[in-house]
Amino acid sequence: MKSYLTVTEFAKAAGISKQSVYQRLNTSLKKYSRVEQGKKVIDSKALREIYGIGLEQDFQGNSQDFQGENQGLNQMVNVLQEQLKEKDKQIERLQSLLDQQQKLNMIDKQRILALEEKQKQEDPEPVPDPDPEPAPVEKDPQRKGFFARLLRL
Repeated sequence: MKSYLTVTEFAKAAGISKQSVYQRLNTSLKKYSRVEQGKKVIDSKALREIYGIGLEQDFQGNSQDFQGENQGLNQMVNVLQEQLKEKDKQIERLQSLLDQQQKLNMIDKQRILALEEKQKQEDPEPVPDPDPEPAPVEKDPQRKGFFARLLRL
């Protein structure tokens, strides 16, 4: 059994917060605490004498908690794996639908090209007439400026 515990380990074993442990270090836990390698540590006797808790009991309780958490996590993993399998099936279905749609698009394009080719063969384009003579542009015999038009001179 460990004779000295860090503040965090002590708080966890006693079921209190680290702040509570730090507050009690100057009062009820003073005779059980010391500093080792720059960290405050508390003798495990304080758990038995002040809180009435043995370390073995606490660690057994923690192991049961971990087993319960482990089972919960295993169940969650199983559910997520089932969901992943379902999503994979959905992806496969969507991929097959996409393939079908692409094939239909290709067939449609081929049909359109065939119809356009058939139409060109049946109906040759009319030959446009040579350029007709352009209409003569009338020129004003006398060009008037802005002010002349404004004043109608």
